[in-house]
Amino acid sequence: MNIKRLRYFCTVVECGSVSKAAQVLHLSQPPLSKRLQELEAETGVPLLARQGNKIAPTAAGWFFYERALEILRHIDQLERETRLFSARPQHLLQVGLSYLYRRYFTPLVLALQQVYPPLRVMVSDSSHIEHLLDSQMLDFALIQKPQQPQRFLCTPCLPLATVAVLHRSLLTGAPPASITLAELCHYPLILQRLINGTGVYDSLLDLLRKSGGADVRMQVSQPEAILDWLAAGLEAATLLPVSETQAVDVAQCVVVPLAPDPQVYFPCIVRNTTATLPDDVAALLVQPFLNNPGANHDPSR
Repeated sequence: MNIKRLRYFCTVVECGSVSKAAQVLHLSQPPLSKRLQELEAETGVPLLARQGNKIAPTAAGWFFYERALEILRHIDQLERETRLFSARPQHLLQVGLSYLYRRYFTPLVLALQQVYPPLRVMVSDSSHIEHLLDSQMLDFALIQKPQQPQRFLCTPCLPLATVAVLHRSLLTGAPPASITLAELCHYPLILQRLINGTGVYDSLLDLLRKSGGADVRMQVSQPEAILDWLAAGLEAATLLPVSETQAVDVAQCVVVPLAPDPQVYFPCIVRNTTATLPDDVAALLVQPFLNNPGANHDPSR
């Protein structure tokens, strides 16, 4: 399918007329109309319908428009990332850090900056970082263990305990010593979720459903943003790795260990198989990262 036709079609939908879209695209109207006809012939269904002097998508057209926008966004992102890859300095070390383990890996990042100052760190969603690692735009990443670890050189860290963070308004008495998934099913939930792909969210959601159901009111990619919502007064509960709960507002929330622990948080140092790392950097990555006080943080407060 021709990419230009997708762009032309989306512009027509957004402008509401072929003539206005032709002006925006710096085209004459007849060639633009022909491209639209070719697109409809290719899909085999009418995508646009005239309504007086205006033109509007059919039901199939709206569906096509939304999918086309998604495809075009991915293409634009690919172009930007390719330009960045081509322009990046060869001496610069590119590191990806997941939102999910920002606090857990902070000591390691600081240690890396000490031994190798020309270090660039991208903090983003694990799925996006894994995509950049696949595209060889990162030398290594500090993320959740990949679902296909054989594609990379992986150094696993110790699993992190799963804890529940509850707004105090949900509790009728003193905070419990621990909480089960079945008990959490009674509360509205705000859960951390990848922007794209599957991850810990899907594992937790499956476990919650098997335990009685899941009333997920909000999905957020950054643990800190979840804690901000709870501190602001959102009456809900969440599940996070224990390392990421150090910023909990204890006046508004309580952190409770999950029992039994479902063991879903597996921080991992993931290297690109083609990356050549400086010796002092490689020395920090050859053993599991264990000396982090966040990993042993006591959640019972």
